[in-house]
Amino acid sequence: MKLNFILGKNILIVMKLDSILGKNILLVSLIMGSLMGNATGAPALSFVDIEKNNSDGVLSMSLPIGVVLSPDEKNLYVSSNSDSAIVIFARDTVTGALSYVDKV
Repeated sequence: MKLNFILGKNILIVMKLDSILGKNILLVSLIMGSLMGNATGAPALSFVDIEKNNSDGVLSMSLPIGVVLSPDEKNLYVSSNSDSAIVIFARDTVTGALSYVDKV
């Protein structure tokens, strides 16, 4: 069994898991200096996007603690404990890719 790992700090990683029923499940991992892994041979897990604090315009996402997808799945909201902020991303409903919008 091969394991794939991603190591990082203050990173938002978005992946899709193709379930047995053929539906896509959005997986979001908030990595804060920890290691995340997935085993190949499990249901198909495919990389969608990665967003980092202070990179590509993303601000106020240090120590992310919560993630919410809007009911229409067009926006993703990330709460940041350290910055006392909510970071807003627009989400492509076909690919799942994120685009930084703003922070509140």
